[in-house]
Amino acid sequence: MLRAQPAGEPRGVVLLVPGFTGSREDGRLLLPELAERGWDTWIYSQRGQADSSHTPGSYGADDFAADAVAVARSLAAFTAGEASTSERQAPLPVHLVGHSFGGVVAGEAVMREPRAFADVAMLCSGPHGWDGRMDELCAALDADPGVDTWALQQQDGLPAALDAEQAFLHERALLTDLEGVRAIADILETHADRSAELTATGLSMMVLHGDGDDAWPIEWQREWALRLGARYEVIADAGHLPNLDQPARTADLLSDFWDAGKR
Repeated sequence: MLRAQPAGEPRGVVLLVPGFTGSREDGRLLLPELAERGWDTWIYSQRGQADSSHTPGSYGADDFAADAVAVARSLAAFTAGEASTSERQAPLPVHLVGHSFGGVVAGEAVMREPRAFADVAMLCSGPHGWDGRMDELCAALDADPGVDTWALQQQDGLPAALDAEQAFLHERALLTDLEGVRAIADILETHADRSAELTATGLSMMVLHGDGDDAWPIEWQREWALRLGARYEVIADAGHLPNLDQPARTADLLSDFWDAGKR
């Protein structure tokens, strides 16, 4: 896990869930911004991602959702233990943020255990998958079980020399369990719209994405927010990774969402 702590008494606890081929490092720019705004913020690598535990045969949507609930419960108890007893007598629910596939996991987690969470924000995520979405990746995995998934994404070919960022992304791909990659690809293709069940949790929700997000159709995300009765925000000059493209603006929107829930 990565953690960024505010300088003073925290205003609340935040848990981020990273996306498909991501890891805890996806929060490296956003976490400090949220801590600056007073939030005790955490992110973890999901099972199979990078140096997180590889769990062959256990990469179902329920497994990922159970992890998010377990982490949130542990964080709530841990951070309550750190706080002065005059400030908190019991663990506070956690503000949950899921990026991309992490948004799918976040939705499943709050439906599984809504009382563990104060609210949920889906960042560059979407209401459902679609057939054929991962055909190219799955074909590459079929052709080479040890394929480098980062190299596959380099449309202009691999550079002659990798800079520090590229070297990290390359190493992360090599460390990630490809059985998990394949299982998540299947989830991203087949997961169904559960808007009614999400709404039934009674939690406040937000859907936000970059104005150049190309992972889910933007119109789908806008309509999803309407079905959920969720706050909807578009982050200018950002693609599918506003947490890296526009971390300060993303932190502003998230912080305002959480503040609004306390009014």
